[in-house]
Amino acid sequence: MATTARPRELNRYVAFQLMNEKRHVYAIIRLDRLISTPEDAVTVTKIVSSLDFAKSEVARLNKLNASKGATYFWQTTRMQVGDDQTDAK
Repeated sequence: MATTARPRELNRYVAFQLMNEKRHVYAIIRLDRLISTPEDAVTVTKIVSSLDFAKSEVARLNKLNASKGATYFWQTTRMQVGDDQTDAK
């Protein structure tokens, strides 16, 4: 026999699912070629939700900083919405 969730229980379930949702986002990353240590040479400059914006921002930054020894690129990653401690077990 199927059970029907009460509205309050359903709301908790939906809230839990939304809190643990993972969304694709795009990191705009700078690689400083003049710095020798990898930890210091790589910087995440910003995270954006639009791939088109990430691509255009990378092109803009590469053009703007071409003579400064830095290269910009984008990388797809995920952003977990809500409590990020739920997966750390």
